[in-house]
Amino acid sequence: MTALYSPLFSGGPAATGTNIAGTTTTVAGQLGTGSGASGDQVFTVGTPQTTGTTQHVAATVLTLHNAGSAGTAAPQALFADGTNVLPGISFAGNPASGLYRNGNSLYFTANGTGTAALTNGGNFQITVLDIGLTNDTTIRRRAASTYQFGLDDSASPIGSTFTVAGSRGGTDTNVAGGDLTIRPGAGTGSATGSSIIFQTPTATGSGTKGQTQTTRLTVNETDGVVLPNTTFYRGFRVDGTTSIKIAGMNSSNKISIDPDEQGSVFGGTVRLKVYTVATLPAGTVGDTAYVTDATAPTYLGALTGGGAVTTPVFYNGAAWISH
Repeated sequence: MTALYSPLFSGGPAATGTNIAGTTTTVAGQLGTGSGASGDQVFTVGTPQTTGTTQHVAATVLTLHNAGSAGTAAPQALFADGTNVLPGISFAGNPASGLYRNGNSLYFTANGTGTAALTNGGNFQITVLDIGLTNDTTIRRRAASTYQFGLDDSASPIGSTFTVAGSRGGTDTNVAGGDLTIRPGAGTGSATGSSIIFQTPTATGSGTKGQTQTTRLTVNETDGVVLPNTTFYRGFRVDGTTSIKIAGMNSSNKISIDPDEQGSVFGGTVRLKVYTVATLPAGTVGDTAYVTDATAPTYLGALTGGGAVTTPVFYNGAAWISH
């Protein structure tokens, strides 16, 4: 085996003395004439082969090129493309991190793993976008066309809050905050308008089984605000083409209001507002209430207060009468 020497190119001998500046070394290619193409400076290194005496093959690492013409310089440094594991532009401290080219796109890699790309279509693709470099305000891809805000799933998930700019407390006087608009994509022509859909997870039995996301509220062009037309425990439901329902502690205690104004159905007792005869309001024809101090009331008769009889009352357009 013959040992090889590592040659050293230097701009001259080292300086001596105090605070002496070093010299600048210029490496120049041979100059051409006229409109002839500029010569390149090509830096190559050997590519190791299999074990044995096979000579290394030179591989270009860097080419210094001038693409200028007509007296205008356009110098370029042309690097090898590289890969995500061994990027063409990397760093001495971690050669597996840097930039590499694939097709017409520029990729960023960290420790051998691609993390971002700038495509020839002008798109910037990134695995996780960390806003503020705090690692808690992030945007990532959850699934196809699905954004996830915040950190990865974990045993202690952290919620996220969305807000817009407001006025400055202690500085701005009576200045309203900015509005927040959430809107779906617009269609064309006579196509049915798109919807905004709100979902929350439905609890399962105890254990590690993942919960299923269920639609709780839909806002659309056809029905306005729509809650699911399913059996429900408590809450408010608009069924679109059937009725408006308000439920209490169970689904049997509810109010159903027909959208065609043909009546209302109460799933339990109905409690009217209580008054004394003297405190009954001015009234609109059809109003119903009840009083607790009627004196000898008769059906559809005039009311007299000061008594001890509790009775429903009805406003006939002229006066409140017992009912």
